[in-house]
Amino acid sequence: SGGGGGSGRASIDESALTRSSDDATLDDEHKDFDQYLSADDWNLLLLGSNLITLDEGKQIITEGEWATKIYQIGKGRCRVEKGGRRLGTMEAGEVFGEISFLESVQTTASVIADQDGTEVYVIEGAVLKVLFVRAPGLGGRFFTYLASMLSARFKSREGK
Repeated sequence: SGGGGGSGRASIDESALTRSSDDATLDDEHKDFDQYLSADDWNLLLLGSNLITLDEGKQIITEGEWATKIYQIGKGRCRVEKGGRRLGTMEAGEVFGEISFLESVQTTASVIADQDGTEVYVIEGAVLKVLFVRAPGLGGRFFTYLASMLSARFKSREGK
């Protein structure tokens, strides 16, 4: 994982959309069910994901790569680095990769597993598009969630 690439094309694993919800569900203690996305919404999003388990120091995203994926930490902790400088950490339930996903640009920072056994759900952009067609309303709720999350990050960085 964390590979570069340039085509931006993702293969869609249609079987991922028919897995039972027990196959890809976050425990309540690891998931912040906010006002925009319900537990059912998250479970549907995770049905189309791939779960990866990483050792400490394993790179998930490399700064400057092309990516069309959204990531969510299921268990563990990740650190964020830009230009080799540590910017902060993220815990279980947090989402990352949204800027390159939304804007179709290169990733703005590197994300690295910060402890052994870190689990990350990887959702391909192409899978999200299929889910948004199959579940009307999910796309709107998902993008509202991302906007709210980005706004909160911005306010946090601005000290407001």
